[in-house]
Amino acid sequence: MASVSDALPTLSTQGADASAWLVVAVVVAGAGMVAWFLRIFRVPGARLLAGIIVGVALGPTVLGRVAPAPWERMVIGGSAERMVLQARQTEWKAWQLARGHVGVRTGESHDAEQEARSAAIAQAETAWRQAVAEHQRPLGIAVLLLAGVVGGTAALGRPADRGASGPTAISIGLWSAGLPVLLGLVVLWWRRALLPAPSSLAVLAALAVGAWGLNAADRRAAGQTGRDGPALIRGASAVATLIAVGLLLTSLFRASATTSDLRHWLGLVGAAAVGWAGLVVLRRSAARLGTAAAPPEDRGPSHPLVRIVEMLAMPALAGLVALQADWIADFSLWIVVGAVIASGDGRWTGAWIGGMLSGGRRPRDAARLALGACGSGPLQVAIAAIAVDAGLFPREWTVAILFGAVATDLTAPVRRRFAQIME
Repeated sequence: MASVSDALPTLSTQGADASAWLVVAVVVAGAGMVAWFLRIFRVPGARLLAGIIVGVALGPTVLGRVAPAPWERMVIGGSAERMVLQARQTEWKAWQLARGHVGVRTGESHDAEQEARSAAIAQAETAWRQAVAEHQRPLGIAVLLLAGVVGGTAALGRPADRGASGPTAISIGLWSAGLPVLLGLVVLWWRRALLPAPSSLAVLAALAVGAWGLNAADRRAAGQTGRDGPALIRGASAVATLIAVGLLLTSLFRASATTSDLRHWLGLVGAAAVGWAGLVVLRRSAARLGTAAAPPEDRGPSHPLVRIVEMLAMPALAGLVALQADWIADFSLWIVVGAVIASGDGRWTGAWIGGMLSGGRRPRDAARLALGACGSGPLQVAIAAIAVDAGLFPREWTVAILFGAVATDLTAPVRRRFAQIME
């Protein structure tokens, strides 16, 4: 079965089929509606779970198996070019069989015909890949735009917290990024699935990224540990996100040195990553302006744009990424388990250790403070989306990272309960 990620990102002068834009619109609208429905029933992780549900339903996992021909025509593209390629490959096999059956010896005429047929197959394959890439250009544009929006709005939210301790925030950020990266390396090594350097760095970047923002529950928990609690976890998240962006940019630059196709995408991807990193750093810097300390309690509704992003952009982004993987064929149990542990408990444990070592907090206070570090699901999906769009992410890790992101949101109440009952 063809897959979205089989297509190479190649520039083409032909226009994209309108059905590609229709697919993007259906995913965006469907993910938003499912997210709204899940929110009515207060389902944890609705902002990402909704998109994954829609992406699985409309991707190769369900629709691609139920109606493969319409799905290929609308989602993959290049169906006519694929049929031409398959016809030429069939002719090649038939010609080889016929020549062998009649016992024709090799010679100049045989070699010339073989080269001609090989060239025809190569030409047909190039035409197919170009048609697929051009058809999926709207999907790539939508993914990059949504990833930039989700990343950029990490700098918004409630008014800036003040009074954070720089060394403590750096310690928490380093530990909350370092432990998931270490766990990711262990999974790559243990499964003997160590990827090429650019792909491995992209996977580690998705695991290292910091929290997108603090919800009301995590903000209150951080405030209970001290007046600087919310500021600390925001600063720590900025540090972790900068580490992740550094890994992603290194991955992209290394890939561009060996794969010319990625040069077409490097400018957009790099700009999106640096832009969102700059906004997160600006948010952290703004937390140091002024002299009054921020009160620990929740201070009212978040920025209006944040609510729009949570209701529309996040589900849509998760849906468009989930659309590009086969959740049956690309499912690897131990890779998924490793990604879930690293994304949730690994990140929380790392932030917990950092809070105790540098902040001098008691284990219970450090555990409460670390809860805010686990709000990384949206940025984790954004980094994965950029890497998938650039052709760096293996499909089994696409499934695993999405699993990890949504599992972190779904299990957040368990971690909050555990932090509350600790002595």
